[in-house]
Amino acid sequence: MSQTAAQQTANPAAAGKAASVVSLRAVLLGLTGVLFICGLTPYNDYVLDNTFLVGNFLPIGLVLFMLFLVLGVNALLHRLIPSRALRGGEMAVILGMTLISCTLPSSGLMRYLPATLVGVYQHAGIDGDYGRIFRELNLPDWMFPRFESDRFEDRVNDPVLKDYWGRVQIDQPNFRSNIAAVPWRAWAMPALTWGVLLVFVYGAVLCLTVALRRQWVENERLAFPIASVYLSLIEPPEKGRLVNALFRARSFWIALGLVFLIHSTTPLNQYYPRYVPRIPINFDLNAVFSEGNLQYVAGTFKASRIFFCVVGVVFFLQTKLAFSVWCFFALHQLVNVGYGIYGAEFARAAQQDQMFGAVVAYGLLVLWIGRGQWWLILRQMVRGPREREPRGRYLPYPLAGWGLLLCCAGIVAWLMAVGASLVGSVVLVFMLLLTFVVVARVAAETGLVFVQFQAALYRPWIFALTELPTPVRTTPQSFFMSAWFHNLFTNDSREMASVYSTHALRVADDAAYRQGGAASPYRFMLVLALALIVGYFIAGVSSLYIQYNYASTRSMSPVAPVNPWGLDTAPRDVVLAPTRDYLPPRTGPAEAHSRRGHFGLGVALTTGLAALQWRFVNWPLHPIGYLLMYTWPIHHTWFSIFLGWLAKVLVVRFGGARGFRAGRPFFIGLVVGEAATAAFWLIVSLVRDSMGLSYYAVRLLPG
Repeated sequence: MSQTAAQQTANPAAAGKAASVVSLRAVLLGLTGVLFICGLTPYNDYVLDNTFLVGNFLPIGLVLFMLFLVLGVNALLHRLIPSRALRGGEMAVILGMTLISCTLPSSGLMRYLPATLVGVYQHAGIDGDYGRIFRELNLPDWMFPRFESDRFEDRVNDPVLKDYWGRVQIDQPNFRSNIAAVPWRAWAMPALTWGVLLVFVYGAVLCLTVALRRQWVENERLAFPIASVYLSLIEPPEKGRLVNALFRARSFWIALGLVFLIHSTTPLNQYYPRYVPRIPINFDLNAVFSEGNLQYVAGTFKASRIFFCVVGVVFFLQTKLAFSVWCFFALHQLVNVGYGIYGAEFARAAQQDQMFGAVVAYGLLVLWIGRGQWWLILRQMVRGPREREPRGRYLPYPLAGWGLLLCCAGIVAWLMAVGASLVGSVVLVFMLLLTFVVVARVAAETGLVFVQFQAALYRPWIFALTELPTPVRTTPQSFFMSAWFHNLFTNDSREMASVYSTHALRVADDAAYRQGGAASPYRFMLVLALALIVGYFIAGVSSLYIQYNYASTRSMSPVAPVNPWGLDTAPRDVVLAPTRDYLPPRTGPAEAHSRRGHFGLGVALTTGLAALQWRFVNWPLHPIGYLLMYTWPIHHTWFSIFLGWLAKVLVVRFGGARGFRAGRPFFIGLVVGEAATAAFWLIVSLVRDSMGLSYYAVRLLPG
């Protein structure tokens, strides 16, 4: 009998208590969080142009919503009706539902899905090469909005596309006319067909999460630093208290207040430059690094700024990991200087191939480390679970295993219906899931709020065409869909579903199901699925509404169209351009570096660093540092990572474990303070905009 089952048998009361955490009120409040995140995010991110409401693995909108529940709702219930206060398990359900929905309204999905459906047509109508390619692909109509004409030339000028790009002209704007401006019927078919695909994709993510949980949480005991922040926020207060120890800690409020004060000086300086000075939180050493060999150092190393939420989260990170991340970025500058001295260029494509090799190697290493767990699941899929075997906390392992295979088969079938080949579809699904696993693993180990890799899902086909003794070229549809999936799911991985789902289960482990309860945890997976389904429709409606009703952002420095990266740049540069370079008579992108050499270097360095880490306990460099070295988030957050690492080293050196525990509230206060500041200035923007007043967009995190 498994430990969980034994606890349930020995303590039925505990099992009943665990079953009650998925209560009706918890589910309704979770759906309220889904509505808040998925409904407001498109307007905040792409019309107001504020700090992204989600934007990373520690979403500002989620922190704001949970703070409202903890300090506004639950504290009041503890004061007036203590028996009706939300329990920790119910808070975990609410947080999990809201968290998983964060993958939908912006960079995780809606920033790219409807925009690419319009953007590829737009560029195909402008550029002759793209138009020829797009016609030759002969993609099915059910992928796209419904058009009035079957002719390609008419479709690129159809109002469904043109109005999405530049808004519908309305004589007397009001909410009713704005709703009517959206061609809902034209979008019904792609909402359904892409929704089918997303059922398989997110189903695979949830099943994969269940399969990985025991290995990462119980066997390897990964840190999950971001989950520690969530758990500190929702921890129930002691009996007789209104809030938990975190919110009673003076250092928490000092940190929050300092961050709020420092950040608020920037917008106040914009509004009242004569009266409010700006407190700088950045440095710029370009003048110092302008001559000699130092001129070759990356610009983001010469000038950077402080992100307080990164500093706060890194405090909870393993010291060796934090050191590796910023140290490898510093070592990268030595490589840049070396290339510069010899008059060479360390091309971005060469970096991409190193990262391609590193991601593949690290992903396979992660799977190899967990091979015992995978064999356990495979055995149970074939002959069922036996008495003393672990059975899976949130889903039975046979169900998770077969569910994962079924969802993968569904993705393959969908791709083949589009026109991709069987082999091309299987390779794409493998690369997609491998990337999901690697990003989730890095987030679980490091706690970094933004992880991104430069390993395109179509890169294997570039290697097959140019690096094999006998070139292998996949079908045009297979390559095109690989590029499209890369744009949709993995190119901008700041809001990835696999990270949110693994953290949702980690929070539920401690807050809801630590005492067992064999049947009730399955309900947790059901409410996560419910949040994804409801969030998909809310996020879709909100995204279409803003696109057809706003031609530009509403800040004092307007940008047109709204969501320019998702609508204009990404469809051209991430989807169409790589496809054009791959299809005959071309033979892939023109790149001077050795693809095999850089790919092999990525594999060798990642494998070697992992072996040294396992062999020598005190080996200082973790392979994740190399894995992230060239990526955009590290370029912009390395200095904050360094500060978080330095703070922890000093606190532990002079205060020991006691000092670390005492510092926890302060560093969580840094995280919450940045979220609270962004929320406050979001409200200011909304109020000023509703009053017809101009406002300045406030961006506190890298966007």
